[in-house]
This record gives sequence, structure tokens and C-alpha cells, in this order.
Amino acid sequence: VEAEKRRLAEAAVHSQLWEMQTRFWQRLLAGYLADQRQTQAGQGGAVYFELGFGAAGLPDDRMDPASRPEPVTIQAGSLKLRLRGKIDRVDGAEGPLLAVDYKTGRVPGGREIVQGRDLQLALYAKALEAMFGRPVAGGAYHDVREHRHRYFTASSHPRAREGEPADYEEQLAHSMEQVAACVGGMRRGRFDALPAHDCPGWCPYRTICHYSDHRARRKGGSAPAGGEGDDE
Repeated sequence: VEAEKRRLAEAAVHSQLWEMQTRFWQRLLAGYLADQRQTQAGQGGAVYFELGFGAAGLPDDRMDPASRPEPVTIQAGSLKLRLRGKIDRVDGAEGPLLAVDYKTGRVPGGREIVQGRDLQLALYAKALEAMFGRPVAGGAYHDVREHRHRYFTASSHPRAREGEPADYEEQLAHSMEQVAACVGGMRRGRFDALPAHDCPGWCPYRTICHYSDHRARRKGGSAPAGGEGDDE
């Protein structure tokens, strides 16, 4: 931060904007930390920050010492996949591990998690299982702006509707099947544009995919199934 501040301070046109942004993020961070002190009291504290897997070539000073240079291997349906990524924070000093992802923008909804359309927390949970071989409770999104948390865990998973996976283990397995389906589609060169019905108007790719409700409904039943083998 200090190095970037000095660089931008040399250009008067940017210095005031940088100061405004710095104050904004400092207030945001202070509010989030205050919320964490209150909500984390009596709970298992954080054990890892910026935990990477498949992190070869990335600067060590930006990664947790427990990070691994090689990808982790996870099971997704009938597939074994090699996964690279980085988890913002991992809690669980006194119990099962919990992957925490910070969000400063939109937080995925519970329906997206249950229906297997948002797969980030499920993939993080499988990565932690592969890395440490110890119990993993699941994951959580932390809304840094609004101080709200959305959990995907056995004790606090999104409520399912009729016909949807009923509990955390079923939802996790369903998410992995969705991952396998996505990989299978990639293998066959399937990259269909299928945004949600609430595709945001500000999306910079909206003019490229030419989203329409009619086209989304027509494609809705054509999701590809996964194949067998290894992938990365």
C-alpha cells in the first residue's frame, strides 16, 4: 500500500483519488474487523490466510506458509480433477476447517449454492479435505461491506426445496456432479452462454452473449454430462 501510495502521489491527478480510496477501504476494513471480534468470540479462530494450492511460481510473501506448490486432486462425480486456487482464510483452530471467502461485491444467494450454480465453497471444501485429511465443515462467504455471512455447512446450509438436495452432504455431492458436467462440456467444446434470468444489466459481456429470456429457457435443459478421466 505504501509503495503504491508513493507512486500515485507523484501524479497530482491521481493522488486525491488514491487518498479517498484509501480512507474508504480503511473504514471498510475497520468495520469488518470490529464485526469479526464480536461474531468470532468463543469460536475457533483463523489458522490460515491466503492459503494456496497449485501455487508454484507465485510470490511466497503473498501466500500462507502452509500453501502447496502442486495442485490438489479432488473427486468430482466420476472424474478426478487437479485443482489450483487460493482461499482467503481458513478457520478451525479448535475444530473442523471452514473456508472463508471475502466478498466486497455481490454475494451468491442460497438458491445458487443449493442448485449447484455457485460452486466456489464446495470446491474449497474438497480442496481442504485433500490438503489436510481432517474434517471440513464447509465454507462461508463474508460480505465485507454489509457484515453479513452466508454459510454452506452441515449445521447451517441453505434450505432446500422439494426435489433439491436436502442436506449438506447431498448438496456437496450435487455440486461435484455439476463440476463434472462443466468439465465434460469443456472437453467437448461446449461453452454455451446460459446466464441466470436476472443477468445484470451492467455485465460488460451482455452485448456479446446477446442474452434473452427465451434463449435461456430453450438452453436450460441442455447442460452437458461429464465424462471419465483426469482433468486440470
